[in-house]
Amino acid sequence: MKMHGIQIARVCLPGIVTACACCFGGSEPLVSLEAPVKEWHDGVPLGNGAAGALLWGGGDTLNVTLDRADFWHNIDLPEFSSPDFTWEKLVETVKSGNTNLRRRTFGLHTGRNATKLPGVRFVMKLAQGHAIRRFSLDRATAAATVTIATPHGERGILAWFDDGDDMLSMRIPEGVSFREKSFVKNKSFDALGGYPPEEVSVGAAAASYRRLRRNGANNRFDRDFKAGVRFRAPSDGPRSSFWRAFNEKSSVSIPDADLQRQYDFAIYLYGAGARAGHPPLALQGLWTADDGNLPPWHGDYHHDMNIQMTYWAAGPAGCIESLDALADFYIERLPECRAFCRKIFKGGEGAVIPPTMGFSGQVIAGWTAYTVPPVHGIWVFNTMCDAWDFDPTPAKAAKLLAFGRELAAGLEHSWKVVDGIRKFDVSCSPEVGDDSDACFLNANTTYERAILDSFYAWLVRLAEACGDRAGAAKWRAFAGTFGPPNVTKDGVTELSAGKLLRQSHRHP
Repeated sequence: MKMHGIQIARVCLPGIVTACACCFGGSEPLVSLEAPVKEWHDGVPLGNGAAGALLWGGGDTLNVTLDRADFWHNIDLPEFSSPDFTWEKLVETVKSGNTNLRRRTFGLHTGRNATKLPGVRFVMKLAQGHAIRRFSLDRATAAATVTIATPHGERGILAWFDDGDDMLSMRIPEGVSFREKSFVKNKSFDALGGYPPEEVSVGAAAASYRRLRRNGANNRFDRDFKAGVRFRAPSDGPRSSFWRAFNEKSSVSIPDADLQRQYDFAIYLYGAGARAGHPPLALQGLWTADDGNLPPWHGDYHHDMNIQMTYWAAGPAGCIESLDALADFYIERLPECRAFCRKIFKGGEGAVIPPTMGFSGQVIAGWTAYTVPPVHGIWVFNTMCDAWDFDPTPAKAAKLLAFGRELAAGLEHSWKVVDGIRKFDVSCSPEVGDDSDACFLNANTTYERAILDSFYAWLVRLAEACGDRAGAAKWRAFAGTFGPPNVTKDGVTELSAGKLLRQSHRHP
């Protein structure tokens, strides 16, 4: 079918867009960059769900930034263990207008948060007379080529990740040599303290880097960091069964070549960074900032739009494994979500997904309106349900319904019911008003109503799929209980009753 000039491949039930593999087999590279590539964030990204790499540099220097999705500084801020860190106290503080107290109790504390940890940079210095000319990425094989000018003509270094391998593979052609290879650790890392010295090995066959988890760490999600490069024989090359299957799932044909590459690149990132059995994409996925600092916003799972937005295209594009990974990640953290619910609701039953969350399910500090309210986590659940909507198996319905029941129970602690209308005790819309008192709006905001209407509609569908008629009837009764639409007499949608959106905002 065609929509506004975009030709979309045929759709096969249950909603997966499919097309022939030849759409991905052309000679045009997915990415082509002339050297120098001066910044890490402009590099060519490679990944296999668990491990990632960025290729960048220029002149005689090839930088390979190596990373892992599960390498995190998993700590809990003591402020969040305080008796005052509760929903009841937040409501009281917001109503009092004591902004400084609110920020101290529920706010930033950015210097000591849990955080995604940067990986390590592997620096390869080319021999005299060699220079990097360009970087490219092949869409069919998900392999990158670094073109090197040598005294004997241009040669190509091929780099790729094998499925399930922690190490990046690099095939160095004859005629390309190096005068130095070394690892460069992120300078901010040691400031965290408590990590054992790294174990480094650089040889002819491989270069490896390993760092053990933090001393005394006992979080069930703590992981060691292991990364490196395998130097492959000239006859070796990528043989990924994953990419062959992935590239056959769907295609979209767009007349504009630049838009086509942008679309294909976005879908490529699902395959590189969001596979079943591995963590979903956080703010920077498998490609944490390599600028000498810890990642911005802690590289967290940021739930007031960022994570959800990342996955909106996954279902229509047939990237069901990516959605499965997203759903499984949060369901595995149900014990931590239950603990967060008990903490903020003083022993309340149910579960709450922390709105800004670390790898192990711990809350990460930030602006109050997006670090505490449980509605943001409900939006995550609605996104998780795409894993079932586009691949409706009974097993998925059962596990999503079980998780949804827990979230529904947690929500019950966050509102008052007056004349049949459920209203949040504290109401917000993503980042409107930043961290000022203006971030709290009249209940319920349009944002909250949309999320809640969708949530209970999902619970009805899941309950019906699981044969739970009583549950379906219960959740169906929630429809229309969150107040009338926030619309002016002229039909203009408001943020909340009496509050218009008067300028463009970073979040809708």
